Amino acid sequence: MRLFLLLVAAVSLPLSAKQVDTARYVNVLVANENLVQFDEVTLQQGDNQFVVEFDGRLKKKNKEESISVRPQIIVLSDIDPQTDKIEIELAAKTHKQLGKLEDDNLPLFNVYKNEQLIDTKQRELPAAPGIFPYKDPVALVKQYNKEQGLIFDSGNIRSLKEELETIQQQPGTLSTTAETEATLQLKIWYNRANDEERAAFKKWLSEQ
Repeated sequence: MRLFLLLVAAVSLPLSAKQVDTARYVNVLVANENLVQFDEVTLQQGDNQFVVEFDGRLKKKNKEESISVRPQIIVLSDIDPQTDKIEIELAAKTHKQLGKLEDDNLPLFNVYKNEQLIDTKQRELPAAPGIFPYKDPVALVKQYNKEQGLIFDSGNIRSLKEELETIQQQPGTLSTTAETEATLQLKIWYNRANDEERAAFKKWLSEQ
């Protein structure tokens, strides 16, 4: 009876399809600043940021040779985790093709959403100094996002620096100096506020 109940329970449970498939030798190391384990990538609604590497073999003349592609930061937009299926493959089949992509500064990975090739923003993940430059990819991508002023906000990856540049073109805005993520956010929210909200903030600030 117990075995029967277990079988019924197993049949009753919905099978969750894998949201992200990768081609041979392609690995997603980080998804939305979280380490990927056991190839289980969790998609979020809206924008998604991956760190992807290729570590395997490609054709070189008449034989295959090992090659490692430095991890790339890839941003996907307009993702619905309930319906979308993502597939990622290296955009080259040979060493020569890969070298041409690198020389032309073109995306190194093809990304498909529901079997349709999509445009993505890709750039190389800045390496750490030392003999193991990509030992901690989560720390590296967090540092990159901090330096670029990128934050995750309700399913969007927002560029605070771009927002600040737009705001500072408007009259009556604060001047800029050396920026941190915190000061960028403060300036953006201050310039979004109306006169009453600014007055309340200044009063609160004076009391601190």
